[in-house]
Amino acid sequence: AACKHRKLRQDQYRVFSAIVSHGSSPTVQELVGATPRYTAVLCSNRVHAMQTERAAQAAGLSIPRDLSVVAFRSSQAQARDWSGPQTDFESIGMKGAEILVRNPNTVEHASIPTLWHEGKTFGPPRKHKEHLTKRI
Repeated sequence: AACKHRKLRQDQYRVFSAIVSHGSSPTVQELVGATPRYTAVLCSNRVHAMQTERAAQAAGLSIPRDLSVVAFRSSQAQARDWSGPQTDFESIGMKGAEILVRNPNTVEHASIPTLWHEGKTFGPPRKHKEHLTKRI
């Protein structure tokens, strides 16, 4: 929905689903091996971000120079300073418990603030070869 909102064509993005595991992932291997290469990956968690990082390194790609990796993250410090939306997951749990205790008769929608964490895994946009050849 975010890509459509930004008016990206369907050939400009792709959604991959991967199983959360600490090993390698065929989905991530496909992603880093795609031609033309992707310039950025949004991961739903740090485990997927780490899988993407390992696959990128194995493919000779550098983060963030060749591939930006952004991951949803908690507010706690992490081994790698992942760029991405940061949420206080403890607040989500507390808000959920409050709703459960009230036992509402209707669905309640909760809103938890999310902040962008700059991190070190999001790089500047890469110049495409087609733009370079047009300038020559």
